[in-house]
Amino acid sequence: MQTCNILQEFRASYYYIGLMVPPKTVPDRRDRNLILWLILAVALIVRIVYLIQYQQSGLWEQLTVDNWYHHNWAGSLADGNLFGDTTYFRAPFYVYCLGLLYAVLGSSLWTARLFGMAVGLASVGLTYMLGRRLVDRRTGLIAAGIHALYPWAVYFEGELLLDSLFLLLVQVTVYRVLIWMDSGQARDLLWIGLAAGVAAVTRPTVLLIIPVILVWILLRSGTGSRPKQIVMFLAGLAITIGPVFVRNVVVADDPVLISSQGGINLYIGNNDRADGLSAAMPEPLGHNWDIAQITWLAEEDTGREMKPGEVSDYWRSRALDWITDNPGRFAGLYLRKLYYQFGDLEISNNRSLRAASDAIAFLRVNPLRFGLIFALAVLGIGAAWKRSPGMTLVVVFAGLYIAAVSLFFFNSRFRLPLLPVYFILAAAGIGLLRDQLRIRSPKVLL
Repeated sequence: MQTCNILQEFRASYYYIGLMVPPKTVPDRRDRNLILWLILAVALIVRIVYLIQYQQSGLWEQLTVDNWYHHNWAGSLADGNLFGDTTYFRAPFYVYCLGLLYAVLGSSLWTARLFGMAVGLASVGLTYMLGRRLVDRRTGLIAAGIHALYPWAVYFEGELLLDSLFLLLVQVTVYRVLIWMDSGQARDLLWIGLAAGVAAVTRPTVLLIIPVILVWILLRSGTGSRPKQIVMFLAGLAITIGPVFVRNVVVADDPVLISSQGGINLYIGNNDRADGLSAAMPEPLGHNWDIAQITWLAEEDTGREMKPGEVSDYWRSRALDWITDNPGRFAGLYLRKLYYQFGDLEISNNRSLRAASDAIAFLRVNPLRFGLIFALAVLGIGAAWKRSPGMTLVVVFAGLYIAAVSLFFFNSRFRLPLLPVYFILAAAGIGLLRDQLRIRSPKVLL
């Protein structure tokens, strides 16, 4: 009898996500929750298998560039060097999370990579929640299923990089915005500000959404409630970003809001030798540049000592001068970077992704590719947009994010925050295909 009940639950689950012709009865909440737990279980198993394969690949100990920087910085934090002695070059929140884990559990690559996988598992759950709220439960389940298996999401979760945590925090921010759109309560804007602020001190790129949210508040709030709503939102930002700014001022006497990395990254993506793909300086520095070298070059050119914030401003100015002097070349380079954002090319400036695919079976045999996801997303965007007023905000944010990161250089991990959007739209596209097939042949198994 128990076996029959279990089989009935699985049949109901398959009916619900559209793999079989649905029965007349609608599955209850228990059946729908079963599907979600199955997806999360698959996501967990996939990540454990991936880490085992990764450890056996020979690449496990090969930390390169950013992940080496994060690992050593976190180790320094775990040893008690909590505040450092200079301006943050990179946003600190991810590394402080890693440092706390190192202090409690010991400095271990297993600790760091399991943390990344835990973040990724939570992100799969958030993809479901976003898909359910934006479109419907079935779309959320399909999107979460794609996220659970998508190879490059899993890969970057294990790389000691901040991007997977940033992805999760962006998801939380967007989800809180959707809650506020339904409630209209000022307290929900405080939560949005807190979430966006934590995301900003993980990667400042999320600050791009701040003007969009402010405009959204003005459009959707009553005249009398607007000041309170805006104050609550800005208070959340101040609570989370403020301590980082104060630390930079007190410790380094350098009024940098979060980090001083932006200027050099803008120059890397906009100079005579920029190709739109590599995080390299013009020769003779190439890929092997470091903070001391770019500081020395800036000081040599200006003839004075410079703080990290001033060094960032120097390289930003160099990039803007090149853009102004070479508008045609800048336009061509920018369009090339936009093309990469939507193309099927996967690239990382830390390790060759082709080498990782050759060494790790999960990456090599996994058939999910960005080109397929993007094609399904294009198919589903119309259907999803019609069903969700919140989709407008999500698409505007995605467009702004793509436009902004394309000013720098392309890297597969830079589009991670948009993957849940693509997964949800792709799930809507799959639903559209299923519905069309069902209309033409009611008994088809889709």
